[in-house]
Amino acid sequence: MIQKQETLIYKFVDSKISSLLLVFKKTNRSLVYVSLSKDRSRLFKIVGKEFQQLSKKTHVNYKLIRDTHDEFNTEATEFVSIMDGSLTSPTVIHYEYLFGTDFQRKVWDQLLKIPFGQTRSYGQIASEMGDIKKSRAVGRACGANKIAVVIPCHRVLSSSGDYVSFAWGVPIKKALLLNEGFKE
Repeated sequence: MIQKQETLIYKFVDSKISSLLLVFKKTNRSLVYVSLSKDRSRLFKIVGKEFQQLSKKTHVNYKLIRDTHDEFNTEATEFVSIMDGSLTSPTVIHYEYLFGTDFQRKVWDQLLKIPFGQTRSYGQIASEMGDIKKSRAVGRACGANKIAVVIPCHRVLSSSGDYVSFAWGVPIKKALLLNEGFKE
């Protein structure tokens, strides 16, 4: 089967909280993937595996090229401003879902409705979507979010208010919420 090719530009950037790997679609400059970690080599290994798996599903060959010409500096700077809490929502960053099921994408769209500095529970998100019984599925969808911070999965806590989990670690989740002015 002939595969379509899609060029993706990746950029490493650092914030006070974590190192980041941002991946943008070259054709429309959309953010399509974010990963957070202190270990840049680990970040790149993860992104490579993620896009290999996606290629198998979509029959698109994703070619990852490093942003050596600082083409995405404006977006990277804005992303760090969002992480640091000095910006409440993106103004220049556009995003596109390359990953996720229809249900997951609906959950992610629901997460965008959570105001800066506020949180919701998995059950509240499920209820807002019309089925309180799907709170575990909402949790799994939050864990599958590939556009962290812009799609604010960090704003979802357990019904007891606990920080239960975050794909990049609970300390990063707490730091993101603290930067947004959230009080425990």
